[in-house]
Amino acid sequence: MGINFILPLIAGIVMTVILGSQVAPSLVENMKIAKVENRTIANQNLIKDAITKYIKLEGKAPTGMEDLKTFFLMQEQHNNNLFDGDYTYKLFKLPEPDGRYNGTLIIKTTINDESASKYFSNSFKFPNKPICTKSGSNYDCETFYQLDMEVFDIFAKLKEKEENAKLLDFYKNINARFSFTNVQVTRDDTIDPEGIYKDFKVNIIYGAPDGLLEKVFPNTYRIPSYSSSNTMRWEPWWIPIPTLTAPKKTTPNRNEFFVNEVKKRIKIYIEKELGI
Repeated sequence: MGINFILPLIAGIVMTVILGSQVAPSLVENMKIAKVENRTIANQNLIKDAITKYIKLEGKAPTGMEDLKTFFLMQEQHNNNLFDGDYTYKLFKLPEPDGRYNGTLIIKTTINDESASKYFSNSFKFPNKPICTKSGSNYDCETFYQLDMEVFDIFAKLKEKEENAKLLDFYKNINARFSFTNVQVTRDDTIDPEGIYKDFKVNIIYGAPDGLLEKVFPNTYRIPSYSSSNTMRWEPWWIPIPTLTAPKKTTPNRNEFFVNEVKKRIKIYIEKELGI
């Protein structure tokens, strides 16, 4: 076996090693890209669509992934990104007192591979570019979606339904939940010799719906102030009930007079709002 035979053989082995060292990483990266596109991204898109379908079918937001599985909108295998991570989501709400969903959805997932997280965040298949942040050896990725107007309208109706339910509950239990812990009146003898009561304040406890008094008495000089989460203090001048003659010091049971008048007007307002 001559040198002319051995040298080409050695050269062939060297070239094979060199090409193998270049092809192997490329093959691994291509496999990662395929996993990201065919499973990581596909599963997230499926979950996003499942959430949208659930809202449109049920007229409310799902409480978790189990709701989506119950309606066969996704399966357990879809909650796996193939990089040691699952998916979580959150539907954003506007700040209180509005508190309704605003149609914005965020889906989060964790990927344990740097290059896979880059493929994921830069994939052309995403209309909304994911943001991936390094966390230890992992990458936490989140994607924002603005859901369509049909979903937004459903949330608006859901909020209206919740508010009406609160009004109805308050209406049915007004004596128990609308309690005046303090009634204070200020007399002005200069206006009327019999001592007309020109202003008063009351404390209202047990969860009066937000903004109820401002809506019932829109002409008040002052709006209710809150001294605690359960107590509303209302200190307008007496004039905000313009069709009512203010009680005088000679009026029998004048504190009850205030209480009953305010309750009556609140009930009239709720009846009109709810059509009852």
